[in-house]
Amino acid sequence: MQQRSAKGVGPLKLASELIKKGIDRHLIDRLIKQLDTNWAELAKQVADSKYILEDLDQHEKARIVRFLSSRGFTTDQILSVFKDD
Repeated sequence: MQQRSAKGVGPLKLASELIKKGIDRHLIDRLIKQLDTNWAELAKQVADSKYILEDLDQHEKARIVRFLSSRGFTTDQILSVFKDD
């Protein structure tokens, strides 16, 4: 799990992948909490590695939101990427 998060995979996608492997949801929740990852910061790093996060219009923001959502980040984590705007 730590390797996947280090590659920019968010908690929702991690959980989904583990559920598909038949791992108990409660165990998954505990494991994700034990990662001690700042998910909002990771979302910002992932977005920053693919996009320029300055002077974004609504179309560009929507593209970034879709990208981060596909990577498994929550809405709050995604919106934190744009807090500095």
